[in-house]
Amino acid sequence: MTLSEIAKLLNIEYASTHEYEITGINTLKDAQKGEISFLSDSKYEKELSATSASAVILPASKAHLLPDNVTALISEEPYLMVAQLSKYFAKPIQSSSITPIIGNECTIYPTAHIENGVKIGSGCTIMSGVYVGTDAVVGDNVILYPNVSVYRDCVIGNNVMIHSGTVVGSDGFGYAHTKMGEHVKLYQNGNVIIEDDVEIGSNTTIDCAVFGSTVIKQGSKIDNLIQIGHNCIVGEH
Repeated sequence: MTLSEIAKLLNIEYASTHEYEITGINTLKDAQKGEISFLSDSKYEKELSATSASAVILPASKAHLLPDNVTALISEEPYLMVAQLSKYFAKPIQSSSITPIIGNECTIYPTAHIENGVKIGSGCTIMSGVYVGTDAVVGDNVILYPNVSVYRDCVIGNNVMIHSGTVVGSDGFGYAHTKMGEHVKLYQNGNVIIEDDVEIGSNTTIDCAVFGSTVIKQGSKIDNLIQIGHNCIVGEH
């Protein structure tokens, strides 16, 4: 999708002769050339001058803070604009045609479902009703108890134990709001990274990041019925 197409779609001001193909949405800090970002909170103003984004949606009063090579798309509701745009860059639920790779000495119960593109290490036990989504990565010696769901692109390290009913990588609670109070979903394109030696109790939910990763660091232990919000980072041990 080109920059001019985005401006037309969102019905926002686009006063530039530059044209770019936009490949995704990201934060000001992490955006690369070809991506679009936004400023909806003044505490991130300091990141405008250093952003590598090709374009930024932001209020007119902040446009002068952008580098000369970054195009401003002017809106007084940048968060709402990004939410409306996000569905056009949402990842497909299933996309890979690559056969799953399963390591040695794994036990996978018959009713577990492993999508294409998945990589599973050695010595894993994946029990009944487990779902592992497209392009997810599971390390060595991992135990996924019954009815665990691991969404696409999530990464699970070595020696991890996840108990029954836990969901890894579901969408966070992210919505913008119109002036009429309508909820507009901000599609979540990030993932969850669970590092080595983590144990997670039953019926816990770890939301994927909006952009980037929600991270559970090495050695952490999480009880039953816990909810970890999108983009959180839980420290080691």
